[in-house]
Amino acid sequence: MNKHTKVYLNRNEFGTVSGIKFIELHYADLTEFYYPIDLLVLASYKYHEGSTIKAFEESFLEKYGISIDNIKNNAEIDLTKSLGVWMSKEFDVEKVGFKRMACIELDDRTITTDCFRERIRNLFAMVNLADGIDIDIENIAMPVMGSCLKKISSDEILGVLIEQSRKAMENTCKLDGLYIVDNDRERVMKFDRKMNEILNRSDIDQENVFSDEQCDEILCDMWSKLKYYREQVSSGKFKRRDRSDVLIEFEARIESRELRQFELCVLARKLLEFIIYDIGGEKAGNRNLFQKIEYMRKSSLASQRITAYMHTIRTFGNSEVHNDEIDVENSIPENDLDRQILVESLSRIVDYWISYKYRYHKKLNK
Repeated sequence: MNKHTKVYLNRNEFGTVSGIKFIELHYADLTEFYYPIDLLVLASYKYHEGSTIKAFEESFLEKYGISIDNIKNNAEIDLTKSLGVWMSKEFDVEKVGFKRMACIELDDRTITTDCFRERIRNLFAMVNLADGIDIDIENIAMPVMGSCLKKISSDEILGVLIEQSRKAMENTCKLDGLYIVDNDRERVMKFDRKMNEILNRSDIDQENVFSDEQCDEILCDMWSKLKYYREQVSSGKFKRRDRSDVLIEFEARIESRELRQFELCVLARKLLEFIIYDIGGEKAGNRNLFQKIEYMRKSSLASQRITAYMHTIRTFGNSEVHNDEIDVENSIPENDLDRQILVESLSRIVDYWISYKYRYHKKLNK
């Protein structure tokens, strides 16, 4: 996989009282990340020459003529002495790719797992403080934080990052997601494996769906249809990444021919939510997914058969949203047939959406 690929390597979604949140793992260059970021977080290791902030500073200074020292000296929030974290003033996101920068100060000679957990907790405490003074942070990107710490294993580091990130997003309404971004292939693949282990993903969850000839054929057919009809989507209505951009993301995943089953479940759910929003509008949007599907049925925007397919995708998607929970004792493992059911259901919904768009545009042009 190319390090500049515009699709994620791994993703976990989980439900909170303020909606579905996510943690994504990317194999990419943080200095050229492809999504606009509200907060870029770096680590400064007191005695380590390979500090991520030092490496980033060279690139940042070369591109924009701005030094990290100047940014820190003019910080919006400086809690370095008390909590070991600080946050910059706002940048031009169109220019640099992120709104603000934050830094965690770490003493790599003495830090323990508990100290590292405290620093990550302090970072999210600062995000809550920022929210209190009307600084909106909806997403965060960071490298594999703590990767230079020799006294803490990579397993412990990832465990802390996932644990503290989830707690923060469960307790913060505006924070929707975290991107963990790293361009070290060996390190990021190790984190990918550990992330699947933490989330209790089975072997079939991690199988490439293109190994199934039937799924391969159906997905490639969907790709050609989505590619052709994407231009009909009203881009002005969809500002957020998780709306119309899912079409581009889905196409890119099919083109890469690297799509694991758990990723297909997540993407299918996102594509379903986009289609419902595209057809049902705001009236369908402000509900949970079950209610959105029922709205489509009750308002006669979709037939009972189509909404049955929608509920099938919702069920598969929910299994990934809650896949770190204990399975029901008498459940049976997923198999290839389950994957084919998911792909067939998604294909039917894509056909329904394209047919609806065709009739809608034909009606407008009369």
